[in-house]
Amino acid sequence: ANKNLESNGKTTTTKYVKDTYYHVGSQVYTTSREVTEEEYNSIKPMCEKSTIGIRGVDSGYTETTGKRMDTTIIELSNKLRYKVTLRWKVMPVTRSYDIIGIGLDDEYVYASGNRTFSQTYCVSAMSCSSSTTADISNQQTGVGASFKLPNGSYVFMSSYLYYDVSKKTGVGTITNTAAYGDYAHATSNVTQSQAYGYYNVGYGGINLYSDISSHYDHMNKATAYWTGSW
Repeated sequence: ANKNLESNGKTTTTKYVKDTYYHVGSQVYTTSREVTEEEYNSIKPMCEKSTIGIRGVDSGYTETTGKRMDTTIIELSNKLRYKVTLRWKVMPVTRSYDIIGIGLDDEYVYASGNRTFSQTYCVSAMSCSSSTTADISNQQTGVGASFKLPNGSYVFMSSYLYYDVSKKTGVGTITNTAAYGDYAHATSNVTQSQAYGYYNVGYGGINLYSDISSHYDHMNKATAYWTGSW
């Protein structure tokens, strides 16, 4: 539906993240840190395992992986489109319900039009499938989508969410605005209803309730800034 979309311009912000998973028995713990593009590109497209020492535990191992998040603001004729895209460089260990979202400056704009989500997963460059199934949360400060990651051996996985924003009634010329893309990856199994239990998507990214926060990694938001005359 968007292959012939024409726009006047766009601005994009990209974040690169390296995740480290710690397996202790059936439990999975994770840490995430932002890395440079060079370090991200140096990550090998496979799991790297090593024995680690954890107090009270005889042994364990870690798996490292990377993911890239892009937040984009696209100029349309009379509105702007906010889009966030998440691409996995190495396939995630846990395949449960993840959350993707974009916050907005709700003082001046509001989400209008369709909220569009899609994920793509490929077993080879010539064999890909896609899904648009997600639980969409429409909020005053942004839009989020929780969805199930597919199980299977894939060489590529990605997902995106976008929506259009319009100016609120009474707002004059806007010269700058921002979109706040974020992604929360489940590092342990959660239910569909638990994944829908985030209380806010806004300028701070995705905010999770305390009872599910420990089941997700913590990735810094990627903010795209737009300047112009609208």
